[in-house]
Amino acid sequence: MRLLSGERAKEEAERLNLQHQIIGIDISPHLKPDETPPNLWLQLDDLNRAFTFQHNTFDFVHSRLVANGINKARWPSYLRDIVRVLKPGGWVQMVEVYYNCQSDNGSLTENHALRQWSAQYMASLDGIKDLRVPLRLGQMMTEAGLVELQTLMIPLPLCGWQPGTSGKLGGVADERPRSKGC
Repeated sequence: MRLLSGERAKEEAERLNLQHQIIGIDISPHLKPDETPPNLWLQLDDLNRAFTFQHNTFDFVHSRLVANGINKARWPSYLRDIVRVLKPGGWVQMVEVYYNCQSDNGSLTENHALRQWSAQYMASLDGIKDLRVPLRLGQMMTEAGLVELQTLMIPLPLCGWQPGTSGKLGGVADERPRSKGC
């Protein structure tokens, strides 16, 4: 049995072809896919509350893009809830975005609109949400009792790459020519 978010749960349920039961959790009924495979059960829930699942329920828990939804004080108990519902030997996959927009090449200055948005967004949730949690997630997962962790910070391109840049990531959504910056 696997615990995933709504759309990710649908993708996984279709991929697994009835081999596993998938439970998807989302906070909004508007995010529910129109059609769902028979091995998928979707549940509306608030991840800021304790999980209602029994101990040792899931083989796999996938948590994605919840940093701007989880209350700052909830993070330690959220991770303990994940550990509690995992079966022995189970796996956790967490994907978060660090909202501090910056650039490797200096084109994203403090005056850039994207940088200003990033700073204001993070400041607006300071004390309520922890948008810096991706920087500490590995340590927090260890403190919650998870072992054999692998953490990886991947740059997320928000603009086109500079000409001649090596290490381009595939899937840059906007490839329009730019005269300068984003």
